[in-house]
Amino acid sequence: HVVDPSPPGAGTVWRPEQSRHLLMNTVASQITVFTDDSARLEGPIESGPSLYEWARALEARAGAGVPGAEDIDADVLAEARGLGPD
Repeated sequence: HVVDPSPPGAGTVWRPEQSRHLLMNTVASQITVFTDDSARLEGPIESGPSLYEWARALEARAGAGVPGAEDIDADVLAEARGLGPD
């Protein structure tokens, strides 16, 4: 299920024409692709990490040398390392 009521594409948060330095107008600690109790929908509520929490977990996974860690793209990892909560 898609929670964003906007048409497919950039949605209401993303502005593709913005500078790469400002990729969206919401801070990383408030972004998630998961639902929570505030979502009004008929499907299941499934909680998960914020974008910031996911980035920290990705960084930890890469540093731990777990299987698959070598497959993490270096550019993605660099972005994750530079991401702050606010």
